[in-house]
Amino acid sequence: TLKSDRSLVKAYTDLSVRLESGVKSELLPLVGLRGIGRVRARQLYNSGIKTLKDVAEAPVEKLTQLRGVTTQLALSIKEQASKLSSSV
Repeated sequence: TLKSDRSLVKAYTDLSVRLESGVKSELLPLVGLRGIGRVRARQLYNSGIKTLKDVAEAPVEKLTQLRGVTTQLALSIKEQASKLSSSV
């Protein structure tokens, strides 16, 4: 059926991203942001920022406390997350 086909496509896509990025499934939304790889995604997740909505709502100051996250990167990922979370 169409629903099961879509389900299989999503599972395949998720697995493909996980393998490419080397991440567990909980980090998939975060590694979808430009500038965020597995290490930064894990840092975000461990600091309580687990979803795109969390990224969009996080203060820039909290994001820049993470190693390697500049103000420019923080603003960029907040903008990306805001757009992506509003389109879902």
